[in-house]
Amino acid sequence: TGLPKKISMDVSLFVDGKIEVAKPPPLLRVYHKPKWVLSVMNDSKGRRHLGQLESNIISKMHPVGRLDYDTSGLLLFSSKGTLTQTLLHPNNKVQKEYLALVVGEVDEEELRQKLKDGVETSMGAFPADLVSARAIPRDDV
Repeated sequence: TGLPKKISMDVSLFVDGKIEVAKPPPLLRVYHKPKWVLSVMNDSKGRRHLGQLESNIISKMHPVGRLDYDTSGLLLFSSKGTLTQTLLHPNNKVQKEYLALVVGEVDEEELRQKLKDGVETSMGAFPADLVSARAIPRDDV
């Protein structure tokens, strides 16, 4: 019947039935999420979301993390679900860095302590470090 033209990326391939051909590494893509786009693949309320990206950009890929609806920033997409979970799960302690621009006054020591005490999520509280803080004139925002 001949060989199929397409095969799944997760099958094992062998040469002469003995030597296994190495599987390709996971495909990773970076995407700059603009403001007012949900970090989900579907939205029942009709809001803009990641699932509306061109399918050839993120076909069969998983967003690694999420950003708030009213923020912009870098999102990573992975073709391998286990890699996505490894990067996301707090038990793996994968270090992440975030930059936040806050309009108005911020007490740096109070913020540092709140982050050290832990950021509350549905999975518990997780401590964070304030790397740096600096004031930006309101006119520059």
